[in-house]
Amino acid sequence: MQQIENTLYVMTPNAYVHLDNATVRVEVERETRLRVPSHHLGGIVCFGNVLLSPALMHHCADEGIALVLLDTKVSLGLLPILQARF
Repeated sequence: MQQIENTLYVMTPNAYVHLDNATVRVEVERETRLRVPSHHLGGIVCFGNVLLSPALMHHCADEGIALVLLDTKVSLGLLPILQARF
Protein backbone atom coordinates (compact mmCIF):
# COMPACT_ATOMS: atom_id res chain seq x y z
CA MET A 1 0.00 0.00 0.00
CA GLN A 2 1.29 3.43 -0.91
CA GLN A 3 1.00 6.34 1.51
CA ILE A 4 0.07 9.61 -0.19
CA GLU A 5 1.64 12.55 1.59
CA ASN A 6 -0.01 15.95 1.43
CA THR A 7 1.38 19.47 1.63
CA LEU A 8 -0.09 21.93 4.11
CA TYR A 9 -0.10 25.55 2.89
CA VAL A 10 -0.49 28.19 5.62
CA MET A 11 -1.25 31.65 4.22
CA THR A 12 -3.23 33.27 7.06
CA PRO A 13 -1.27 36.15 8.63
CA ASN A 14 -0.34 35.66 12.30
CA ALA A 15 -1.24 31.97 12.24
CA TYR A 16 0.50 29.78 14.82
CA VAL A 17 1.46 26.28 13.71
CA HIS A 18 2.52 23.88 16.44
CA LEU A 19 2.71 20.25 17.42
CA ASP A 20 0.02 18.75 19.63
CA ASN A 21 1.15 15.17 20.37
CA ALA A 22 1.50 13.73 16.84
CA THR A 23 -0.87 16.27 15.31
CA VAL A 24 -0.04 19.52 13.55
CA ARG A 25 -2.40 22.21 14.78
CA VAL A 26 -2.99 25.61 13.14
CA GLU A 27 -4.37 28.36 15.35
CA VAL A 28 -5.50 31.85 14.39
CA GLU A 29 -6.26 34.28 17.21
CA ARG A 30 -6.11 31.39 19.72
CA GLU A 31 -8.82 29.48 17.83
CA THR A 32 -7.96 26.11 16.30
CA ARG A 33 -8.60 26.22 12.56
CA LEU A 34 -7.07 22.92 11.50
CA ARG A 35 -5.70 19.67 12.92
CA VAL A 36 -3.79 17.23 10.73
CA PRO A 37 -1.98 14.05 11.82
CA SER A 38 1.68 14.66 11.05
CA HIS A 39 2.15 11.26 9.42
CA HIS A 40 -0.16 12.44 6.60
CA LEU A 41 2.08 15.42 5.78
CA GLY A 42 5.01 15.44 3.39
CA GLY A 43 5.57 19.18 3.66
CA ILE A 44 4.46 22.45 5.25
CA VAL A 45 4.69 25.71 3.29
CA CYS A 46 4.27 28.98 5.19
CA PHE A 47 3.68 32.32 3.45
CA GLY A 48 4.42 35.58 5.26
CA ASN A 49 4.04 36.14 8.98
CA VAL A 50 3.37 32.61 10.23
CA LEU A 51 4.69 31.47 13.60
CA LEU A 52 6.12 27.96 14.04
CA SER A 53 6.87 26.25 17.31
CA PRO A 54 10.40 24.90 17.83
CA ALA A 55 8.89 21.51 18.71
CA LEU A 56 7.18 21.39 15.31
CA MET A 57 10.41 22.30 13.49
CA HIS A 58 12.27 19.59 15.38
CA HIS A 59 9.54 17.04 14.63
CA CYS A 60 9.60 17.93 10.92
CA ALA A 61 13.36 17.45 10.82
CA ASP A 62 13.14 14.08 12.58
CA GLU A 63 10.28 12.77 10.42
CA GLY A 64 11.56 14.08 7.07
CA ILE A 65 8.70 16.56 6.61
CA ALA A 66 9.77 19.43 4.35
CA LEU A 67 9.38 22.89 5.86
CA VAL A 68 9.36 25.90 3.54
CA LEU A 69 9.22 29.49 4.81
CA LEU A 70 8.41 32.13 2.20
CA ASP A 71 8.37 35.89 2.55
CA THR A 72 5.56 38.01 1.16
CA LYS A 73 7.98 40.39 -0.57
CA VAL A 74 8.69 39.65 -4.21
CA SER A 75 12.09 40.44 -5.67
CA LEU A 76 11.71 42.04 -9.07
CA GLY A 77 15.45 42.03 -9.80
CA LEU A 78 15.11 39.23 -12.36
CA LEU A 79 12.06 40.69 -14.08
CA PRO A 80 13.98 42.61 -16.83
CA ILE A 81 16.07 39.49 -17.58
CA LEU A 82 12.99 37.30 -17.85
CA GLN A 83 11.19 39.81 -20.06
CA ALA A 84 14.21 40.07 -22.38
CA ARG A 85 14.34 36.28 -22.86
CA PHE A 86 10.68 35.83 -23.72
